[in-house]
Amino acid sequence: MVKSQTLARRRQKGSVAIEFALIAPVMFIFVIGMMEISTALAVSTFLEGGLRQASRFGVTGGNGGIGREARIQQIMASNSFGLIDPNDIALDTRTYGTFAEIGDESFTDTNNNGTYDAGEPFIDRNNNGRWTPDSGTPGLGDGDDIVVYRVSYQWRFMTGVLRPIIGDHVTFNSGIALRNEPF
Repeated sequence: MVKSQTLARRRQKGSVAIEFALIAPVMFIFVIGMMEISTALAVSTFLEGGLRQASRFGVTGGNGGIGREARIQQIMASNSFGLIDPNDIALDTRTYGTFAEIGDESFTDTNNNGTYDAGEPFIDRNNNGRWTPDSGTPGLGDGDDIVVYRVSYQWRFMTGVLRPIIGDHVTFNSGIALRNEPF
């Protein structure tokens, strides 16, 4: 009886190492994946927070001594805590007369293909004589104008762990519409 217990113990000595070898790769991939996703969510939050801060500055009409657009880019970069490359931030600002004008110029889809085709009737919101997908005028506008701030950023993952599942990057988009102060 004593001999069989000793023999059984000898057979189990390497089992912990084998179990660790089987479980460790999956565990490491899971932990690294969670860190990647957490960082990506932080980048998304920083991007939205930076856009909020930048748009709050933009509605005042101030220039911060360097021009409104440059100052807005600077504010976006300073709110990224080093995780976002400010050179890769795509910021688009468009002005509108009213909140109702935000978006595409509407058209009547006479051939029911879901897209605008030449000759189809449309509402020319920006009065340029042709259908445009967005009726806003590029820029930060003047006092009392409605300004839509849109930002887009491609976050590249730090490791290749999630590439087979998600791809090389994730694109974050955010937007906010505000009325400029009277200036």
